[in-house]
Amino acid sequence: MAVAVLAYAFGPYFWIGASVDPGRAASLATPLDERIPFVAGSIWIYAAVYVLIGLPAFVVESPALFRRVVLAYLVVITVCLVCFLVFPISGAPLRPALEGVDASAFVLWGLRLNYGLDPPVNLFPSMHLAGATIAAFSAWQARRAYGALAFALVVPVAISVCTVKQHYWLDAAAGVLLAAGVWAWLLRGFLPPPGERPARGPGSLVAFVGFLASVYAALYAAFRAGLEPWTW
Repeated sequence: MAVAVLAYAFGPYFWIGASVDPGRAASLATPLDERIPFVAGSIWIYAAVYVLIGLPAFVVESPALFRRVVLAYLVVITVCLVCFLVFPISGAPLRPALEGVDASAFVLWGLRLNYGLDPPVNLFPSMHLAGATIAAFSAWQARRAYGALAFALVVPVAISVCTVKQHYWLDAAAGVLLAAGVWAWLLRGFLPPPGERPARGPGSLVAFVGFLASVYAALYAAFRAGLEPWTW
């Protein structure tokens, strides 16, 4: 089910991104966006969003709760995709020229990877941040302690989507609000049937952290190997 949700999310996401001309898209730039600094190294905080969206697959044990979580994901994704189609926003003006960025080689590699693979459209609301936030809400429904830890990671990720100049602050805020609304509608107060434990044990968090570390290790290995996926 988790794999099917990811396919539903990113298949149309990249199709829409390839179909929309950034030059014809609108802008949500505000004075606050100009004041938010570009922090090149925050790309590695931002990268955590791609792993965080998979957290419920690790920590939710109840089949009934997991099905409800999948439904919440589908609603979030569908709203985002419709917005991307009818209200395209371009973040191209946000992105700096990487040739002039003073950063380590690994940081520049990460920025090129992100900018090269993620289109400068599909911004409002931020589907990445909405997915990370609904993941945290889902973990919260399974076990409060898991949710608290997840939200502790969502906060720096929310900041990084702006400091890496991938999103306007309005995109980020809309993503968080969308996830909060879907949580209130579909997840808040939901109780698994008797006999179903909501959450897995602490070992599930250890497995998630191991998965997170393995993703970063794979990225570093790709960098050391000289791979440039954005050129493929």
